[in-house]
Amino acid sequence: MQKKRVTIIFLLVLCGCCLTLSYLLFAPFLYPLLAAVVIAIVFHPVHARILKLIGRPGLAALISTLLVVLIIIVPAILILIAVLQEVSGLISLVDQKSSESGGLIPFVTKLAERPLGWLGQYIDVSSINIRDALRGRLEGLSKFLLAELGVLVGNLSSFIFNAAIALVTLTFLFREGRSLRRRLGALIPLSPEQVETLFGGIENTIIGTVYGGLVVAAFQGALISVGLWVFGIPSPILWGVVAAFFALLPVV
Repeated sequence: MQKKRVTIIFLLVLCGCCLTLSYLLFAPFLYPLLAAVVIAIVFHPVHARILKLIGRPGLAALISTLLVVLIIIVPAILILIAVLQEVSGLISLVDQKSSESGGLIPFVTKLAERPLGWLGQYIDVSSINIRDALRGRLEGLSKFLLAELGVLVGNLSSFIFNAAIALVTLTFLFREGRSLRRRLGALIPLSPEQVETLFGGIENTIIGTVYGGLVVAAFQGALISVGLWVFGIPSPILWGVVAAFFALLPVV
């Protein structure tokens, strides 16, 4: 009995070490793998229809993956073009106004005069030197942008690598998703009805969360764009897209 206990403890420790090493191995790929699982669950009804029409799992999985890429990339490109146009217009407007005021710093200083005048009714703002503060901020911003340029390039390459992993995983999930679900259900110590209820609840939660978050973010961005356009604020599409993006982030 003592030997059996030692053997069980040894195997449990060995299993824990193997699980830890497996987690460390897959940790860098965890986010793209989870993203592929979420996308596969959300687009499963579309893939099921494609599979029913074609009848070949491999080809249907490839077509479904390409369709996901088109659904994500085409709107992203259109939004990016609109944002670039808005940014170009905003830069032109700021350049024009700053040229009329003798430079960017005098332009921003002139803009800050009215709120500072209102604020001066309540607190002492005579010690605030706007010109020097702006010059220091702009110098700090330029240094920050130069320092972050290399990080941005590295993040871009990492994003492309993670996107490739997610797409490969997504194709595999579209092809073998049913088989993986059956095998995972066989490992869970529950009845088939309970397993279906569990998986159905997880799928409905993921689909509801994704659709709900996207719809709410899109409505918030659209309403903000319309509000800015009604009041004549420049670049309403740009700030609407920014608002929609930040609406997807918790707390923000």
